[in-house]
Formats: sequence, C-alpha cells, structure tokens
Amino acid sequence: MMVVVAVLVAGCRTGGVGGTDGRGATSVTAAGNLPPAEGSSPSTTPTVSTSLRQATAPRLPEDLPEYQSGILADGEVTFAEYEQAVLATVECLRDRGVEVVGPYRESDAGRYGGSLFVIGPRDLSRFYLWDLRSPTLEGIEEAEAANEECRREYFDWVEIVYADSNEPTQAEWADWYRRLQTCLEANGVEVPADDPTTLNLLATEHRTLGCPDDSN
Repeated sequence: MMVVVAVLVAGCRTGGVGGTDGRGATSVTAAGNLPPAEGSSPSTTPTVSTSLRQATAPRLPEDLPEYQSGILADGEVTFAEYEQAVLATVECLRDRGVEVVGPYRESDAGRYGGSLFVIGPRDLSRFYLWDLRSPTLEGIEEAEAANEECRREYFDWVEIVYADSNEPTQAEWADWYRRLQTCLEANGVEVPADDPTTLNLLATEHRTLGCPDDSN
C-alpha cells in the first residue's frame, strides 16, 4: 500500500481530511474554512479550501532563517521568489530521501488525483501543491516531520507574506458572493434572504447549479 499526503502550500492551511484514492492508498488533503457571507460566522467544510488576506501585514520574526531572510529583505514576495522557495523546499525533502510528487500548480491538482475544491476569487495558478509518498505509515510520519523542517527553513514565512498579497480581500469575497447570488437566482435557485449559511452551502455546489467559477 502506498500512503500519500497532499500538501497544500497556499496560505492559511488547516487540518487534514482522510480518504482513499481508489487504489487502497490513503490520501490526506489540506482543507480550510469557507469565508463567511456578510453577517455570518465561518462555516467549515472538508471539501473546500479557501483563504482570506490578513487585515494587517504579517510581522516577521527577528530570527528568520537565512534563505527566507534574503527573499524577505524588501518585505515583499514576487511569484518568482515564491516559486523559488517552493523548489528549495522540495529539493530539501528529496535530499532527505523523501519521495515527493510535484510541485505542481494548484490549478493542476486534478491531474495528480487531487480532490481539493476551491471556491471564490482565488487564482489557483499562483499557488503550489506537492505530495509526500511512502509505502508505510511510519514513512509518512517521517516525511511529514521532514516537511515541517524543510518548510521552516525555506518556506513558511515566504508563504505567509506571499499569501498576504495574493489571497482575496474581504471586499473581493463580498463581491464574489454578491455575483454568486445573482447568478443562482438567474438560474432559478432560491436563495433565502439574510441566510448566509444556505448561501455558503450553495457556494460549494455553484458549478452544478449553473454558475461558473467567476459567477458572472
């Protein structure tokens, strides 16, 4: 049995959700919180991954690893610098003997058997994923430990700063929800007034309900 862990390297990662890939392999995919519609509390679903830009710029620690310190010297992270940090992290893993699939852009996750479903105004082509593999659970535990160490050395703070300027803002999410509601109603879907919970649930099914990702 091959054990696989899909590593989400976009911002605001949360816990894992277990499942199988149809070949007996166990997969773990990072999941996140669905941003709240206006007036609601966040609702959580294991099949949706979304991120929200922080209200204030992240405060960097004084003891940044040397590699990340060089990238973050100007306080900004370009896509090229983000990509560079991704590659350095994956190289670190392979140098430690970890079997890694990727990295690949989040928009290409389906080609690698990924089931991550992202809604909203988020450009998946600007974020990366990679998978950790091992024939044993013990091997995966070791791979995850190596992943944490390599991320800490080459990636964690680069990711945080990069995501801060590339994740949707609250205003962009509010606009997306407004356009989604308009599209749903145009397709004959009843959206109860002042019911953000139902709107959140409908958002996870927006494609099958006739509304494309951009909800125009």
